[in-house]
Amino acid sequence: MRPDRSAIFGKNKTGPLPIAEKSARMRKQRQVDATSLMAFFSELSEQTLFSRFMIALPTVPPSIFERLCDVDGNRHVGIVALDSNGNLIAEARYIRDQDSETSAEFALSIAEGWRGIGLATSMMKEIETEAQKNGIETLWADVLAENASMLALARKLGYQISRNPHDPCCKLLRKRLSSVQEMKEAA
Repeated sequence: MRPDRSAIFGKNKTGPLPIAEKSARMRKQRQVDATSLMAFFSELSEQTLFSRFMIALPTVPPSIFERLCDVDGNRHVGIVALDSNGNLIAEARYIRDQDSETSAEFALSIAEGWRGIGLATSMMKEIETEAQKNGIETLWADVLAENASMLALARKLGYQISRNPHDPCCKLLRKRLSSVQEMKEAA
């Protein structure tokens, strides 16, 4: 019987998370992760970079890379996953919208060899939890309409998927999270 991968990734976030012969651990992104993030993005295929940034990039330009490293734990939160050797294998983040304190855009990247084992689901659940803790009520993302794996993940996690009115090549993903008040009332 195949293990419930989301349950495995969801437990003991600072310890190893075994998946078949692989293990990983998730934690919040830190300023010291810059070198690891650069190595991670440099190993992603051009197609993966295109799916992540929605522009053709042979590498991540310094201006974008600086923004990815500028986490503050509130407006911009990053979660990274590391393999048993300490190599960065995935990143997820949200960045609070400038015009709304309760809405944030999210993004996710998983190394090619780590897809299909539940890591993306776990990373998204962790980003959602962090967003809720920080008062975010809505997470959203623009995703290429051809990005079938991200659209499937969004459906699985309860995101509304709609046509992007500004770009016919993209879909708009949106999910209303429970507010902090709703979480307190449920407890």
